[in-house]
Amino acid sequence: MSKKKLTVIETFKPVFDRIDCSAGLIFIDTPEETRVIREILKKYPDDVVNFWSIGQGLHEIDRNKINVNRFFPHKFPSAQARLGSGGKFDTRQNPAYAFAVIEEDCRGKTVTDVNNEKRNIYVLRDLDKFFKDPVILRKLKDLVYLASTANSTIVITGYGITVPTEIEKDTVFIKLNYPTYDEILLLLKDTNNQIADHNKKYNASDKINPEYVEDDIARACCGLTEDQIINTLQYSMVTLKKIDVASIIEEKKSIINKSDILEFWNSTDDLNQVGGFNNIKNWISTQKTVIQNADNAIKFKTEPPKAIMLIGVEGSGKTLIAKAIAHELKTSLIKFDIGKVFGSLMGESEKRARQGLTLADAVGGVVVIDEIDKALSGAGSSDKTDGGTTNRVIGTFLNWLNEEHPGMLLIATANDISTIRANHPALLRKGRFDEIWFSDVPNSEERKEIFKIHISKRERDPSKFDINKLASYEYEDLDGTKFVITGAEIESSIKDALRNKFALGKGKEIEIGGKDDITTDDILETLRKIKPITKVGKEKISSMRKWSEDNANNVSSGIIKPKETKQKKTKVNLRTDDIVI
Repeated sequence: MSKKKLTVIETFKPVFDRIDCSAGLIFIDTPEETRVIREILKKYPDDVVNFWSIGQGLHEIDRNKINVNRFFPHKFPSAQARLGSGGKFDTRQNPAYAFAVIEEDCRGKTVTDVNNEKRNIYVLRDLDKFFKDPVILRKLKDLVYLASTANSTIVITGYGITVPTEIEKDTVFIKLNYPTYDEILLLLKDTNNQIADHNKKYNASDKINPEYVEDDIARACCGLTEDQIINTLQYSMVTLKKIDVASIIEEKKSIINKSDILEFWNSTDDLNQVGGFNNIKNWISTQKTVIQNADNAIKFKTEPPKAIMLIGVEGSGKTLIAKAIAHELKTSLIKFDIGKVFGSLMGESEKRARQGLTLADAVGGVVVIDEIDKALSGAGSSDKTDGGTTNRVIGTFLNWLNEEHPGMLLIATANDISTIRANHPALLRKGRFDEIWFSDVPNSEERKEIFKIHISKRERDPSKFDINKLASYEYEDLDGTKFVITGAEIESSIKDALRNKFALGKGKEIEIGGKDDITTDDILETLRKIKPITKVGKEKISSMRKWSEDNANNVSSGIIKPKETKQKKTKVNLRTDDIVI
């Protein structure tokens, strides 16, 4: 078996330059199979293009009957699929029948049309689903050799496809992802022409408003396929008579949320609504925001940070600050659930991981991997428990972290750094994450800030509460050890106090800020019922603090030293002659 390295093409050149049909066999990994056919039709205007799928069969595209820019395969009825000479090959039933028709074309060219410069191009969609059949793979290999002598090219498309080792040496592999920002701008030029043509034909009431901010629309479209962009723009023009950012974003949310790996999160709280985190707030406003938005950064040969990790105490606000960062950067917020990439089939998990990362990269903005430590918890014994699937998925993720991702900031959160340290220390290597931040429990001043924020959110006046008394509360254990509460526990105490007060009123109307509203003592009462995470997980937290002293930046100004010291006890020595019986 040949060990020749597979030729891979993955560039940021215009899409026309990525597809070169001079090769006999091309694999294209893409979520946009229709776009591939469209681009081939554009690049090779004088050549004969066919496309196939198991559902539609094989079709030759008559250029005289289509608009290349508006080509859609679904407009070709399966009943009109090619059947070969004599109608003996139903190409909708089996890819081998499609091969037979292609073979007829190729043999016909080699005998009667050897001097014809026209190329035959065959785009076979999802053919990789049949590669487990050795007969199909063998027939494809034979067909490729024949096609190469008949000025013909076979293009195999699919999303997440891989090339079988048996045909690697005969293959060019192209990765064609979602449209880039620059390619979307080209689409918008075509949209502008459509609007202009439309407005020439219709009166004022039916005209489409041609004014919109191209940059806003292009960024909103990032993460959509070309067909989705076209359809969304058309819908916006027909129904709203304008190009509307909000409608595009809603469409994108709907598409992303259909994936079980990605989830579109809303971000309504800005950085001012997050207590503490002063150091990371300052870092975001300088390192990320300034470099990302400054044209001179490119001349200076510097790039904005692409990934950070937030480790720390559960409930200390790691996810909250991630959401606030997205709000501050005025960008989209996507949750990437790495725990859901694991499929049941061999190789399926790695494919799902690549697809999820590709889409997240295309959408851009802030991408959050929440509690990455839990998702990676099985990595240490992966070879024994899941055939190495977890390790391969993590390898895919590490390779992705090594690449550049313009316009995107990845934020990974973790509650237990020991899992990552033990199983995948390479994840902590400088260069994978630009910075590692440690989030401890809030200090006294930060607790005051957090109480004020959450009281204000419930439309209460913080000045009506004893904020100092609330912020100084610490849980005291039976042996006198004191434990500081987290931001999540502060929020829960206020929610519980409100629920308790309303339940005691048996549903009657209670005036906010009135005599029957919640008080400082009501909040303190609920606080006393909370057993803080600093007590429940003190060993894990202590270990994480120790590691973070030398390996992470603190998210807050100064080093936080929570009070977890025991009260001094008086030692009494008794002599035996002092004891009276």
